[in-house]
Amino acid sequence: WYEVLCGQGRFEALKHLGETMIPCCIFDAPEVDRFLISLTENIARRRHTTEELLNGIRVLRAKGYSNEQIAQKTNLDSSYISSILHLLDNGEQRLIHAVEKRTVSVWLAVEISRASSEDVQKALLDAYEKGTLKGEQLLRVRKLISKREALGKAYYSKSSSSREDKPT
Repeated sequence: WYEVLCGQGRFEALKHLGETMIPCCIFDAPEVDRFLISLTENIARRRHTTEELLNGIRVLRAKGYSNEQIAQKTNLDSSYISSILHLLDNGEQRLIHAVEKRTVSVWLAVEISRASSEDVQKALLDAYEKGTLKGEQLLRVRKLISKREALGKAYYSKSSSSREDKPT
C-alpha cells in the first residue's frame, strides 16, 4: 500500500492517458511527516482556504506540536497561532470568517470572543478611538456582533447549506 503525497494531479492525468508505468519516488516516512508533506503540497499547489489551513493547524496541535512549532512549520506568528486556536476551541466560526475577510483583526476577534456584550461594546469603542476601526468597518463589525448574538458563533455559508438541503 502506497500513499501519494505529492503529484496527485500528475498521477491522475497520466492514469487518464492510459499510462501503466508512472515514475515516482517511494520512501518511508512517519505519519506526521506524511501529513506535513501533503499539507505543504496542497498549500503550494493552489490557494488554500482558511478552513483547510485551520484544519491543518488543528491536526498539528492534536499530534502534540506546540504553538511555536506550528508557527515554524506554517511560517505564521506564534501569537497568531495561539489566537486562531483560541477561536477554534471556542467554536468562533463567525469571527474566524470575519478575520479571513479582514473585517476584524485577529486580536479584536479574540477580544470579542472573550468578552461579555458590554465588554464587546467597550472593545469596539477602544478600537474606534485608537483608529483601528473606522467608519464603514466599524459598521460591519457591529453587524457581525449583532449576527453573532442573534444567530450564534457558527457560520454557515449559503453554498454549504444549499448542498445539505439537496437530496443525494
